[in-house]
Amino acid sequence: MTKLSLSKLVDERGQAAVAKLFNISAPAIHKAVEANRNITVTIKKDGSVEAKEICPFPRQQKKDH
Repeated sequence: MTKLSLSKLVDERGQAAVAKLFNISAPAIHKAVEANRNITVTIKKDGSVEAKEICPFPRQQKKDH
């Protein structure tokens, strides 16, 4: 089992290949990388992949009323 950031995986394999792994579009991968989202990808021994994102909670700050 290997863990690495989404951006590192894209550097190694390219946007199109990573998009295919997750069955999403290459522009979606590009957008996530450009937004510097904190996504960790786990590559399992059987070659399957899993991704998890850590983000602040709550995601948006409350506005002062």
